[in-house]
Amino acid sequence: MLNTIARTDSPVLRALVLACAFATAACGTLEEDGPPVGRVVGSGETGLVAGEDGLARRIAMEVLAREGTAADAAVAYFFMAAVSYPSRVSLASGGLCLSYEEAENQTRLLDFRIRPSVTKGAGLPVPGAVRGMSALQAVHGNLAWHDLLVPAERAARFGVRVSPALARDLEDASGVLLGDAPARRLFASPEGGTPGVGDTLVQFELSDMLSGVRTRGATDFYRGGTARRIMEAAHEAGRVITPEELGDYAVAWSDPATFALERGLLASDLIVHVPGGTIDAGTSALTALALLDEAGSADRDAERHHLLAEVDLRLAVARGSGAKANLMESYNAARATDPAALPGSPVPLVESPHATGVVTADRMGNAVACVFTMNGLFGDGSVLPGTGIVIPASSGTDESLLPVIVVNDVLRSVVLAGTATGGSASPIIMAQALTDVVDGDLSLDDAVRRVRVHHPGLPHLVFAEGEAAEALAQRGHAVEAVAEIGRVLAIHCPDGLRNAPKSCVAVTDPRVPD
Repeated sequence: MLNTIARTDSPVLRALVLACAFATAACGTLEEDGPPVGRVVGSGETGLVAGEDGLARRIAMEVLAREGTAADAAVAYFFMAAVSYPSRVSLASGGLCLSYEEAENQTRLLDFRIRPSVTKGAGLPVPGAVRGMSALQAVHGNLAWHDLLVPAERAARFGVRVSPALARDLEDASGVLLGDAPARRLFASPEGGTPGVGDTLVQFELSDMLSGVRTRGATDFYRGGTARRIMEAAHEAGRVITPEELGDYAVAWSDPATFALERGLLASDLIVHVPGGTIDAGTSALTALALLDEAGSADRDAERHHLLAEVDLRLAVARGSGAKANLMESYNAARATDPAALPGSPVPLVESPHATGVVTADRMGNAVACVFTMNGLFGDGSVLPGTGIVIPASSGTDESLLPVIVVNDVLRSVVLAGTATGGSASPIIMAQALTDVVDGDLSLDDAVRRVRVHHPGLPHLVFAEGEAAEALAQRGHAVEAVAEIGRVLAIHCPDGLRNAPKSCVAVTDPRVPD
């Protein structure tokens, strides 16, 4: 068996640790430092990272310490997370990145979403993340590509400890994973279940794939020897991906959509940058900010839960009609809106909530916010034979991917960079966090911890965390209590990243098991 699960007290693990001791320091990834949650960056610090996977965060911080850029750190995070957080990140992922370059005072959107196969049924979705990370690093990176992949390659070969976040995902997806032979070989524990926190996951096949990308570049993944292995593995699994589909994959750079918040820090314009075009989450987030501004603030939590649910419902209406004017005319602060009073029919956005992201900032004032997805938890629940690569699900349009960068237009400096995940909930939870920080004067940590609500449009029902359920029910909402609505990762620099790095904090959502 080429991939193994080892208990932390097993001879296998002790041998791996011993071998690691004679390798480079990158093998130190068997251990993990605590997450930089709410950590203030002081004098001499090299940058910030917010991300769900602790091991990948640590590697990204090491890249920043070696004078890597925010882009370098994001790339290193991605490849390590493909090893240590394979429930949500894979070499077959797709996604979006927003990157801010301080020297040009410019924010750009990088689109590397998964492309559907031209072959119906058995077609393998075309991955974009490896090409996307290569493009991001080529334009904004400083370190050698090779150096960014070494830690991930060695971690896959020598093993990584299963984090609480990965352990929960493994448990949630165990039924699907254990039904696929390659996934079972990779993820099953010796007892036949899935590994728990602290067990060690060794991925020799994935290490070999990373080696090809490290030594021969991203092109090898799409046109070279690694691409041939992917196509052969797909054939073995009864799937199809053609040389043209892989070889012709190209990323797209574009200008993001923007929204001006004419208040806040230093009474300056804050320019919110989000994905534009056909990416619904960006448009919906800007609409939510406008509607919250139109409705005014709601100070008490009960009123705010109600307002957020009502705005979220109207985002689904705007999605269907495209109309954004007069959406709040039917809003009543004391009761839920009758669907018949809405200016159109809500259109739900059916997307997987199981995406993840990373947010990085460097000492030069640059920032990157990326969201990655496999269109489902562990993608479609299968692994490409002989590669260790988790296969993304075919369904999904990636319209809910939401990276955000907020720039103080006067100071020419980033004040906030973040990501929101959670499927169709991502626009409202990002709008909530932004308004809480900018208008509500909450700390970023308090804003991210705040109770969330989400109205998908259809069914006419509000999902609510914690005490929000009762407050909403009192206003006539149909409510379903849930444990978690999305996750936010963010970096906040109240006085500007470039101008006052000591003001910066990085926050990882406390909903991530730790």
